[in-house]
Formats: sequence, structure tokens, C-alpha cells
Amino acid sequence: MHRRLIASMALMLVTVLVRARWGGPDASQSTRLLLSLLVILPFAWMCLLYGRFLRECDELERAMELSILAWTGGIVFASLPLIMMALNLGLVAWDGPRVVYVVSWLATATMLVVRTVLRRRYA
Repeated sequence: MHRRLIASMALMLVTVLVRARWGGPDASQSTRLLLSLLVILPFAWMCLLYGRFLRECDELERAMELSILAWTGGIVFASLPLIMMALNLGLVAWDGPRVVYVVSWLATATMLVVRTVLRRRYA
């Protein structure tokens, strides 16, 4: 199951990079829309696989995964006001897609760190 989750995450990363490379402001609106919608497919696949994984795992692993999600969500949501403040103060000059990329990378990195810490604690 983990390999399929990693494959879906890798495919999502590839589609995000394709969107960033060929879906910029110089691309046509239909191309930008198509590439933006294309990112949704691997994300939906990842969510489906993760839901199936949570149903199939044992109680301890499910509790650990839900703790990982809770910690990751809390850290990301707590960092959003800092990102907004940096944008409002002009400390960073990011456009909308860049903000989404930064928050996505923040969530991914946070999840990996929290997963590593909790796996070591419960291993």
C-alpha cells in the first residue's frame, strides 16, 4: 500500500511540476485550466488510497496515522497566518500559485517529519 501511495504522490508532484512549467501566464487559458484539472486526478487517487489504507490497517497504525494528520494539519494551519503576514508586509512577493506550492511543500515536509518522529516513538 505504501508503494502505491508513494507512486500517487510522485505522480501528483510530476503533474504539479508540469503545471508550473507549461501552465504559466503565457499559456492559453484552456491549457492552464486543463493542466490545473490534471493535478486533481493523482490527488484524488492518493486520497482514495489513503482512505483504503486507513480502513485496512490495525488500530495502533490507524491511531498513529490520524495523529500524523492532526499534527500536520495543525502545523500547516498555524503557519498560514505567518505566510499571510509575510505577504502583506512585502517580505515575500509570491503570486497565488507560488503560495499554493509553498503550502503544499510545507505540508509534505511536515508530514514526513511528523511521521518519522511518531514511527520512532511507537517502533
